[in-house]
Amino acid sequence: MWDIATNLDISPGFCQCHTALDIILTATGDLAIISGTKEIQQRFLLYLATPKGERFDPNIGCFAHDYLHEKNTKSNMRMMEQDILGDMSYQFPEVTVKSVSCIKDESDPSKMRLDVRIAGSDTLKFLYTPQELVTLTKELSELSQIAY
Repeated sequence: MWDIATNLDISPGFCQCHTALDIILTATGDLAIISGTKEIQQRFLLYLATPKGERFDPNIGCFAHDYLHEKNTKSNMRMMEQDILGDMSYQFPEVTVKSVSCIKDESDPSKMRLDVRIAGSDTLKFLYTPQELVTLTKELSELSQIAY
């Protein structure tokens, strides 16, 4: 699949938000396009940033927002893994997901790493923090308001 490239830094698989989410243009002013693993990484990151029920289709979006104020306990992380795994088959039908793992960051209890193992590809790794998720969601919201 193909998608329009954004300025989210997902080169190593870890997200780093910029101060303003925007699309990337080529040197000639055309929209930059991405595909392959980078497209899946970007789409997965945008999936994480979209709260469940924010789109016309209530099945689109991620349960991660339900966990923003929860502690990163083994039980909560296991439920989040199951929620994301369930979403993947509906929202990413062309991708075969082998597993989803939430791994707690021992240095900061509010952080965790999400590892998504995909058939025929490397593991996609995302650093999940409530602050990062809220920032990204806010930037997506502001971007969509400009479009209208």
